[in-house]
Parts: sequence; structure tokens; C-alpha cells
Amino acid sequence: MIRCVPLALLVASFLTAPLSRAQSPAPVLTAAPNIQYPPIARAAHVSGDVTVTFAINPDGTTTSVQPVSGQPMLLNPTVDRIKHWTFRTPLPLNAQTYFEAKYSFTIKTSDDDEEDNLDTPPYLPSGDVIRLDLGAAAVTGDVHSTDGSQTIDVTATAAAKAQDRCPKDLQKTPPDKTDFNDYVELFQASCAAICTDYKVRIYRSGRVSWRGFDHVAAIGDREALIDASAADALVTSFQSEDFWSACSVSLPPDPKTRAKADSDDDYFGEFLTASIGGVTKTITGGSVNDTYDWAIDRTADTHRWRHIEPASEPYDNMYEDLATPKPGMTILIRATYHFNPYTGQQTFTYLDKLLKRGESVDAADASGWTPLMYASYLDYYLSGSATGDPIKLLLDSRADPNRTSLHGDTALMFAAYRGTLLQPLLTAGANINAHNADGVTALMLLAQQMKPDELQEALTAGADPTAHDNAGHTALDYLSAASCNKPIIPLPAPRGMVAQIIPNPSSPCPDTTNQSFLASRTLLQKAMAAKAAPPQ
Repeated sequence: MIRCVPLALLVASFLTAPLSRAQSPAPVLTAAPNIQYPPIARAAHVSGDVTVTFAINPDGTTTSVQPVSGQPMLLNPTVDRIKHWTFRTPLPLNAQTYFEAKYSFTIKTSDDDEEDNLDTPPYLPSGDVIRLDLGAAAVTGDVHSTDGSQTIDVTATAAAKAQDRCPKDLQKTPPDKTDFNDYVELFQASCAAICTDYKVRIYRSGRVSWRGFDHVAAIGDREALIDASAADALVTSFQSEDFWSACSVSLPPDPKTRAKADSDDDYFGEFLTASIGGVTKTITGGSVNDTYDWAIDRTADTHRWRHIEPASEPYDNMYEDLATPKPGMTILIRATYHFNPYTGQQTFTYLDKLLKRGESVDAADASGWTPLMYASYLDYYLSGSATGDPIKLLLDSRADPNRTSLHGDTALMFAAYRGTLLQPLLTAGANINAHNADGVTALMLLAQQMKPDELQEALTAGADPTAHDNAGHTALDYLSAASCNKPIIPLPAPRGMVAQIIPNPSSPCPDTTNQSFLASRTLLQKAMAAKAAPPQ
């Protein structure tokens, strides 16, 4: 006999029966999981998987956090972080409380397939600090209940992270509306890797406004118009979650309006502002990747205001031009100073790859500077610290050692400016007596560095000690002026590995107490006398 069960009883039984664990929601973290690659493990290139078990208390804290497997460098920090996790309370009905967390730590260590992109900043050293690509050291997590029925989300979105990190921010997602007057702005404040202080704003319409403060060629206000479609694309790129989810900061005052008591340290760094659809947000440059400020500089062509005209750029701009957008820059030029973004080590594998691919070996930037010129200038930095030889690679690919820049400088002059006579360039046929637009020769530039051995090599190679620049100065004049701490050509900035001779201001002029000066002067005087002597 079939017994009939009242409908009300069936409904009551369903409501009071335990919910299926597979259908029950999992506990929810109240903040971003924040499992990061331990810096010490990353530096040691330690990678691998770790497993940790833990339980969740009714108050949302974790307990019984136990390491299961993995490298200690990776496992211990993971255990420590999970101990600080907190979950939203009350916990969901029938939520699991015992979980297993598995994290994979991976590092890419090869740049064989690394392709440069002129739309993004290069990986360059900043002092003793290498700018590593944060994406190279990846951490992925998988957190399941012990029976596998529930999964904790450890991939919180940027907006969710901002909700926890930036409680005062009212706008955490990109604005839906746009306006013709939308703009983006970069405020490069005080001194970062490169000492420049300026503000540049690009409107969606294509109007560009510039205000230069310090350490830039264009001090004051400038205006320009750029292609409206490029400006629109740039402003649109700021309608992204990673920008709007970053925490807002106050825009510092312009340097000229700061109180004298204010410290520049309070305004150090880069500030990015976007005003879209009537909503304005300012963040620090370090809040997101460097692509945004790079894009503003490149789109606005701030090189024209940060530096003087390309044809008149001083030698020492070359290092800065590698680190900031410059018209005409090529990937082959950037490859002469290439660092593996995953290991931080300098490598010329990419340069070799580009040359074999057929990239134009003598293609120059807006100043007429070629890859060989950059490599020759940077040789002082690379000596004894780099693997491979970029100059040999370029010369083997038929780079012209006598190619001149818009100012008439050759690769030999760029090296001489740094105090080095590059023999490979001479072997390849470089003219040691070439004059630039100011009449300057490589020997004159070498003389400023007061290096007798380099001067002797140059004289042996046929350098003319009696040659004059356009103002009538000889190499001996360049030597004496540098000894008096009044170099005719400004000496290189004492950056990186450069061991520049800085005369003591209290020394006599010329400094006859300086043995390097005396030896250099003797060499040049003898060479000049021999040049002037009648042939036997």
C-alpha cells in the first residue's frame, strides 16, 4: 500500500535537512590573500610547490596551520601569511573549516624568447638596484577543503583588493562616462632614477600642456598639439581596473609654490592623474606598472622639453635617453644595454638575436646616435661586469665605425668622453682624428680624463696632438682646463662604475701635484714638439 505523506511535512523535512556540502558556499577571505614570492627565495632562484593545511575558527581566524611539504624558503613565509588570514563572519552555513592550500612558485630564468617593446620601459639598472619584472616570479594558489567539496577564492580582483586597501576611495572602478575634456597627467616630482621635475598633461582632444620646474631644458610652460586619435587612445587606456583600483593620493604642490620648510622627500616620485567623465583620481607611479608614465612621455614627446634639440644633445644624455622615451629609438639600440628581466643579469643574447634577424645595424635615433655609439659610450659601465661583447657583435655585423651623429660625433668620441680608447673601433678603421661640429677630437676628450695610458695609445694610433677645435683649443688645453676643475666639455656624471677624477678645488691651477696630470701633460708636450719638428 502506498502511503501519502502530507505536502507540508515534505517541505518541513526539506528545510530542516542538512544542506549538501557541495552546494554550500565556502568561507570568504576578508582581504586579499597576499601570498608573495619571498625576495630571498627569488634572489636565490628557488622555486617549487608548497602545501599547507589549516583550520578556520568560528571568529574567522585561522588555527592549526601546519606545513606539509615544500622548500623552507617558500614554505615558511606561506605558513606565516596563512596564520594572518581572516574570513568573513559568520561563516556560511555548513561551510567546511578544514582546508589544504597548495601554492606554486615559479621563476622564468631565460630571456631567449624575450622580445623588447618600445611601448614599454626597458629593464635598466637604477644605481645598484635592478628593476625586475614582477610578473617573472609568479605565485599561483589553490585552496580546497580536505574533501575537495569547497574552494576558497585566492584570486581576488584588483577592485576587491582596493576595497580592503583603500577604504576612503569613493571611485574604485573605471568611470562609465567620458568627456571631451578628459585628460591624463604625469607629475615627475623631485629626483627618481633620473633627476627631472616637470608636469605634462594630455587632453583627449590632442592638446598637450607642459610645465618644467628643474633639471629639464624647457623651464616654464609650453603647449603643443598631437594627433587626437593617439591622445584619445592614451586617455582610454587609463580606463582600466588596475589604475582605478589603486589607492588615491594627494597631488603634491608644484615645486615653485612649496613652502621653504617643506622637504623634497615629501614629494619624491611620480604621480599619475586621470580625469575621466568628471571623475579625477591621482595615484603614485609605483601603484601600477611603469607603462602609464612611459605612455604619457612617449605620446607627448616630452623628450623635446626634457632635453635640448636632438642635434645638440650632450654626450651624457645617452644614458638617460635609454631610460626614457626618445624619438627614433630602436630595439637594437636598447639591446646594447639589455638586462634579463627575470635574473637581473646583463645579457647580449637579444642583441645577437636581433642582428641575426637582420635589424638595421646603423639605424639611428633622433640625435643620429647609432647602436655602435651607444655601445661605445656604455663600454665603461660594462667593463669587467658583462658577458659578451656588444661592440664586437655590431662590428661583425658591419656597423660603420665612422658614422657620425647630427653633431658630427663618432663612436670613438663617445668612448673617449668616458675616458676609454676602444681598440676594436680603431682596428675596424675608425678615424682617430675626426672632428665633430665643434671641432672636438677623440684625443681632446681623452685628455680631459687625465689617463696617460689611454693618451699614449691614442698618440701611438696616430692622434694629432696639434689639432685645434673651433675655438682654437688643443688637447693640452683640454687637459689643463680639466685639471683646473673647469673642463671645456662637461665631464661625465659620476654614475655606476665610472671612477671619475674630480680635482680638489683648493689645488693649484693647473694641478701640478696630480701625477696623472703631469704624466699626461708630458706626453702631449713631447708629441706636439715631435709634430712640430722638421723632418730629418
